[in-house]
Amino acid sequence: MSQSESAANPQTVVPSRRTILVTGSPRSGTTWVGNILGRCPRTMVFTEPFNPELSLQPARVCNYRFDDWFTYVTAENEAPYIAPLRRMLDLQHPTLTHLRESRNLRDIIDVTARGARFRLSKITTRHSIIKDPIALLSSEWLAQKFAARVVVIIRHPAAVVSSFLRLKFGAGLDSLLRQPLLMRDCFHPIESELREMSHMPCDDIDAVAMLWKSLYFAVLCFQERHPDWLFIRYEDLSLDTVGGIEKMCRHVGLSFTERVRRAVIHSNDPSLPPEVDVKAAFTTRRNTALALTNWKQRLTAAEIVRVRRRVEDVSDHFYSAADW
Repeated sequence: MSQSESAANPQTVVPSRRTILVTGSPRSGTTWVGNILGRCPRTMVFTEPFNPELSLQPARVCNYRFDDWFTYVTAENEAPYIAPLRRMLDLQHPTLTHLRESRNLRDIIDVTARGARFRLSKITTRHSIIKDPIALLSSEWLAQKFAARVVVIIRHPAAVVSSFLRLKFGAGLDSLLRQPLLMRDCFHPIESELREMSHMPCDDIDAVAMLWKSLYFAVLCFQERHPDWLFIRYEDLSLDTVGGIEKMCRHVGLSFTERVRRAVIHSNDPSLPPEVDVKAAFTTRRNTALALTNWKQRLTAAEIVRVRRRVEDVSDHFYSAADW
């Protein structure tokens, strides 16, 4: 949505700073991309305001506590979300309120630092970057309500599934099924399959694959409706990170400076092994070439077949047989 379109729509809340949303499935590279874009001049990154676990922390970036993973916000249920997200994007931080919630010295330090960053950024920033895979299903609402420019990262299903299993992440399909508006508006063609899979253990390969299928089923719909959004595969970005990030910056209106170019180059470390320690799983440095196919070592041939069978009616739109 352009600024002129936003101005013509009285329902749109145009923040004082341009809003950019970087999203995709969890483990798709949004942290990596968000960190690099955060090196662009006059930007501030808001990390996962929709994440239920982070929204419980005193140092949360948005003063709203989300109950469900992948909350679906639309015009019908937007009322409680608008004000907290607008205050976040306008860099209004309730520091005293969050300090009262602090449980230890670490919380106090984090809240104080967050409040100081918000106040300083009122002067220094022009672009707000929301880095949040958990906000994927609310992308259309964020674009409509806050004129967000949207970047969606797509990553191979086997890579995402293998990463979930390695980190012991659950699929949490119940969070999708608890949202009737989401079932009605987006997932009704796959609702029966979702309900069937919700009875599986949440860390089952098929359950996690079903989460990937659900999220990227929504992305397919977004692609049809939003040709102005940028959709980019993690694999393509890994093979040409400098070119891909430069294209991304142009698309969302950020300056691709020499500092950003250096950050891109620094984010790839060919000396790293294909697998880093689980404790470093959220690092923004990686050996991109080796990391592209580490899922082939994490999963057995039979497990890869299971993933492919579960997702292929969606994944075939993004990946060919040669990509398996």
